[in-house]
Amino acid sequence: MTAEIIVKVTRDKSLSERRSTGRQLPHNLNQAEEGRRTYTADMKTFLEEFAWKHLQWTYAHPQVFFLPQWQNDTTIDLFYLVYRTLYWCYFWMVTYFYIRISWNSPVWIKLNAFYYYTFWVYTACSLWATLSLVTVTAKYIQQINSEEINDVEHRRWYQIQLLINSASMDSALAMAIGYWTLVYLYQRVAYGVGASLLHLWTPLLALADFMITSMPVKLLHVYPSLILAVAYGVFSFCHYLSGSKSIFGEPYLYQILDYRKPLTAISGLVAILVYIVLGRFVVYWLYRLRKTKCVSAKKQVEGSPGLNSS
Repeated sequence: MTAEIIVKVTRDKSLSERRSTGRQLPHNLNQAEEGRRTYTADMKTFLEEFAWKHLQWTYAHPQVFFLPQWQNDTTIDLFYLVYRTLYWCYFWMVTYFYIRISWNSPVWIKLNAFYYYTFWVYTACSLWATLSLVTVTAKYIQQINSEEINDVEHRRWYQIQLLINSASMDSALAMAIGYWTLVYLYQRVAYGVGASLLHLWTPLLALADFMITSMPVKLLHVYPSLILAVAYGVFSFCHYLSGSKSIFGEPYLYQILDYRKPLTAISGLVAILVYIVLGRFVVYWLYRLRKTKCVSAKKQVEGSPGLNSS
């Protein structure tokens, strides 16, 4: 009798497990199918980024240039204008302090800052902050005056703004990684407030600003940053050929770019180019994350893909 009860309980348990498995199996299959479709769609989107058409500086909506990521309508909020002003003030306050510190220095020392890649990238970031502030301010004034906005007339302005944003983002990340790996560790330079502002806070603020804005990203838009880096490489080589000295009296601007050691200099230049490409992939990943996880900057309407579409 006991054996029969054990057999019955075992049979009922096995039947219950099969029924449970039968109920869960379609759900698991649906999850796997959904995951496969998501992966396929993501890969298709990623591969489409390498189409030649994405070399052009196009955008889906002009609102991406003057509305923040969290915006749910097309009205510019005063707080966003204040934020853009504060972001702009950061760069020009750093510039002001540099001018004040070097006020009594010889002119050649003041101009020496122009010789460094950091200054080139910092200028690009400052230019982006300025262009963005001008755009948001102009749109806010038009909004207050209830003026009709014709964004088609400003198409070239927006394209320039997109180009500067792309170049500044990639270059800022490359500058940060390059400084801490190729300058700080390689040259064993001292770490100070200036290095912290330029090589740490500037790229961090650039990333934070990117996540706040609605700026679109294309993988192929990495080429302005690459051109800027190559141009600096040519400049640094001409600086070496001219016999000019750095502010420290060295025949090179960066030790990693000491052209008396060709292999070392070439390695440094290649490393910067690699950092720029990696930076573009990081920015693109953040863009995809922002596009899928954050609130759209424009209300979704029928037939409208939203501000983050590109």
